[in-house]
Amino acid sequence: MIIAARPKPRWIARSARLPFSPQLGMLIGVIVAWSALHWGFREVLIFHDAWKHNFPEVYGAARNSACGQFAHWLMSPDTGSPTVIYAISISLTQPIRALLMHWWACSQPQPFDAMLLYKLQIFVIYLGFALGMFVLGRVLFRHWLSAAYLAAATLFSGFCVDSVHADQAVVMVFWVPWCAAAMAMADRHAGERRGALYVNLAALFFSLELLDQSPHLASLAAVCAASIYGAMRFERLCGILRQWRRLWPAALVLLVSAADLYVIHSRIYEYLPSQRVAITVHPSQFGQTGFIQPSAFFGAFFPLTFTAAFEEIASGYGWRAFIYRLDVTALYVGTLPLLLVFSLFPRGGLRGSPLGWLIFSIVMVLISLQTSRLYLVLFHLPFFDLFRDYFHYFVYAVVGLLVVSGHGFDRLMYAARAERAAVLRSTLVVATAVFVAGAVALAGVAYYGQGHGPGLWSYVRPIAEDAVILLVAFGLWAAAAWYPNFRARHAALAIMALMVTQSIHAAGIYRQLGEPAHAAFDRYRMDEAMLRPYSAAEWADPARIKRVPCPTNASCHLAQRDAASVRRDLEGSFFRHRLNPVFQDSLSPDIKAALVGITHPVLWASAGLRPVPSVAALNAELEAHRGDLRGQLSRATYLIGATSAESSPTQPLVSFADMTRGADGLAFRYRADRAAVANLLLTAAPGWQASINGIPTPIVSGNLGTIAVRLPAGEGEVALQYDDPASRYFFWSRWLLAALGFGGAALLARRSGSPEAPSPSRRPAFFRQPASVATVLPQRQLHREETS
Repeated sequence: MIIAARPKPRWIARSARLPFSPQLGMLIGVIVAWSALHWGFREVLIFHDAWKHNFPEVYGAARNSACGQFAHWLMSPDTGSPTVIYAISISLTQPIRALLMHWWACSQPQPFDAMLLYKLQIFVIYLGFALGMFVLGRVLFRHWLSAAYLAAATLFSGFCVDSVHADQAVVMVFWVPWCAAAMAMADRHAGERRGALYVNLAALFFSLELLDQSPHLASLAAVCAASIYGAMRFERLCGILRQWRRLWPAALVLLVSAADLYVIHSRIYEYLPSQRVAITVHPSQFGQTGFIQPSAFFGAFFPLTFTAAFEEIASGYGWRAFIYRLDVTALYVGTLPLLLVFSLFPRGGLRGSPLGWLIFSIVMVLISLQTSRLYLVLFHLPFFDLFRDYFHYFVYAVVGLLVVSGHGFDRLMYAARAERAAVLRSTLVVATAVFVAGAVALAGVAYYGQGHGPGLWSYVRPIAEDAVILLVAFGLWAAAAWYPNFRARHAALAIMALMVTQSIHAAGIYRQLGEPAHAAFDRYRMDEAMLRPYSAAEWADPARIKRVPCPTNASCHLAQRDAASVRRDLEGSFFRHRLNPVFQDSLSPDIKAALVGITHPVLWASAGLRPVPSVAALNAELEAHRGDLRGQLSRATYLIGATSAESSPTQPLVSFADMTRGADGLAFRYRADRAAVANLLLTAAPGWQASINGIPTPIVSGNLGTIAVRLPAGEGEVALQYDDPASRYFFWSRWLLAALGFGGAALLARRSGSPEAPSPSRRPAFFRQPASVATVLPQRQLHREETS
């Protein structure tokens, strides 16, 4: 019933002991080809989320840090905010990104140079993800070439190019293959002591994934995967759970992650995105670009044609049922991988692991599809109302489909000659019918939905490139169907064909959607003032320090001096404290600009403290003194909800000097002829501590939630330091778990191909190929076919 007794060819057994084995050579060759492809487009960017938000905010965190000292508080933009509230939105604890950020803190590169380094970092992260897929292939598949195929299909899929403009996509699945490989090893050793080790590793990888991006994505994907596994392998699951006494490390790791989630939850609700008046969203705010739309699946079959003609067709339909154009790239798994997925349908190929992965992929697609309306149910789950990002569930479907295609490749590697030919021919018929139907449907959509563009005949080149990809894929498949002999080198040639066709796709996407790096950098609208740091004279007289106005969210973080904005749209989408002047609709724009430090110094003195009953009353008071706002702010610091006043009968004479600033702190000197109040345009968040001449002094939340410190008469030095134990716990726990995760990945990679792994006959049914005609053929014939 099972292909158990078939030994591996001697050359494979010998090569596994060589310092440079065919497996390693194949993997290196794939990586070199992939690197060369993207190196050729090294200064081409696809300008979207990675460059509008993620890169600038990571750069801003590094710019606020010092060499060897991570900044837990971002001084800019606006009145500042805790770094921890950005942690999951820009993946600050992703290990490779964390290393880059600490390197930037030491080297302080210019924004343009940092932009190119950030793109390189995206590819390093993606390579780590692809290596995880290779290790997963070593665990799931029987032939090492199948694992090499899975790595190549991952590196050259449309998902890779998609990560160039939305790098959060690859971060949110970075640990998924490692987690799946650990669970596959735990299943293999269910009931054994080492099985508990792999469960603990899987919990570690899941914990890291949980907070590397939006936690609801990883949590729901894990629940779906566990449910499918439990339904298909209930006895194995029970065997794993019987080792519960050895699973205390997993419980500890999940407890640490739960505490991390609590830190995020407790901090983020004090801050709001610029375009909303609440941190949560509602389904009524959902647009069509937060989901997969039915029309997007044309991009899975004819990616370059559909991408080129997308906006013309979409304009004809008034954007109805159309996805965001740049996200179409994520849907292209690849033509050969799709054919391999189809190859599992005939002759009982969908059993065990392939079936489980396919069900998982379908579930993820349905969740990401707006027309399924499953998001209306998910919206009520914890954390699910913080985001509208349901599109990225499809990223998990991409991972699942790639693994299913790997199963198809592995099945063909070990199928007998007659069965292989039958599978190839059946697949060719089915795939031809599917692609022809897709072409007819796309032609109909294009004909009835043409917008105001130049017409489909202007897209001859992408149509021709799609035709080349299809002809190569289908031609290779047809040749394999009619070629009687099949050797390992033919499989290697198929991998090379996949790399060639996918390279055509990547080059076409870069050409259609990319732009030169300098042109992309110009989008930030960084003028000379924003690129010029504070001078020594300004630090010596901090009353002269003002923030530069920034036109975009990105430029606020990239500016070489503190920046602020009064925008309330997506271009001003950084987090601000809920009392920030920008959120006060009753204030005029010039008062908002003054209160965020654009037209008013960030440091000034006032005569004392004055109570006001509410925020509305304070806004009315400020508007009443609009013509003399600077004078009014120097006369009083307002306390919302206070009942008693502390003010000097005459205006004190106060001067400031010698401001210095480091990570999470600043200091300045003052001289005052009588008691006064120092006002600093920094959010008075919990964690800020003040001292005067080394003696602690309380901080007052003055005006609209900014820092105020009482100054005694005379001279002194004021030191402010931000120290939030919860933030320190969050980042140090994540970085410790990340280090453990890299160690666990190295252990898993080593054991995935080690002699401890049982032979194919002894692997659990969930992780082996389904039985076929080959299982009943004589062992000698099978060995002869494989070695031929």
